[in-house]
Amino acid sequence: MLINSSYSVNEIAGKCGFHNMANFNRIFRERKRCNPKEFKQKYTGKCVFI
Repeated sequence: MLINSSYSVNEIAGKCGFHNMANFNRIFRERKRCNPKEFKQKYTGKCVFI
Protein backbone atom coordinates (compact mmCIF):
# COMPACT_ATOMS: atom_id res chain seq x y z
CA MET A 1 0.00 0.00 0.00
CA LEU A 2 2.87 2.39 0.71
CA ILE A 3 4.27 1.90 -2.78
CA ASN A 4 1.16 1.45 -4.91
CA SER A 5 -1.24 4.02 -3.50
CA SER A 6 -1.53 7.72 -2.87
CA TYR A 7 -2.77 7.22 0.70
CA SER A 8 -0.84 8.90 3.50
CA VAL A 9 1.10 6.78 5.97
CA ASN A 10 -1.51 7.60 8.61
CA GLU A 11 -4.37 6.41 6.37
CA ILE A 12 -2.50 3.19 5.55
CA ALA A 13 -1.84 2.50 9.23
CA GLY A 14 -5.56 2.86 9.95
CA LYS A 15 -6.52 0.60 7.04
CA CYS A 16 -4.11 -2.03 8.40
CA GLY A 17 -5.79 -1.98 11.80
CA PHE A 18 -3.40 0.25 13.74
CA HIS A 19 -5.09 2.86 15.90
CA ASN A 20 -1.81 4.27 17.17
CA MET A 21 0.75 5.72 14.70
CA ALA A 22 3.62 5.25 17.15
CA ASN A 23 2.87 1.53 17.34
CA PHE A 24 2.67 1.24 13.54
CA ASN A 25 5.97 3.11 13.12
CA ARG A 26 7.71 0.99 15.76
CA ILE A 27 6.62 -2.33 14.26
CA PHE A 28 7.33 -1.17 10.70
CA ARG A 29 10.84 -0.03 11.69
CA GLU A 30 11.55 -3.38 13.39
CA ARG A 31 10.65 -5.26 10.22
CA LYS A 32 11.94 -2.97 7.45
CA ARG A 33 14.80 -1.12 9.22
CA CYS A 34 13.38 2.28 8.20
CA ASN A 35 10.27 4.25 8.96
CA PRO A 36 7.21 4.10 6.68
CA LYS A 37 7.78 7.58 5.25
CA GLU A 38 11.38 6.74 4.27
CA PHE A 39 10.21 3.46 2.75
CA LYS A 40 7.51 5.17 0.70
CA GLN A 41 9.92 7.84 -0.55
CA LYS A 42 12.54 5.26 -1.47
CA TYR A 43 10.20 3.14 -3.56
CA THR A 44 8.06 5.85 -5.17
CA GLY A 45 11.00 7.86 -6.47
CA LYS A 46 10.24 10.88 -4.33
CA CYS A 47 13.56 11.00 -2.50
CA VAL A 48 14.64 14.38 -1.24
CA PHE A 49 18.37 14.97 -1.09
CA ILE A 50 19.70 17.52 1.38
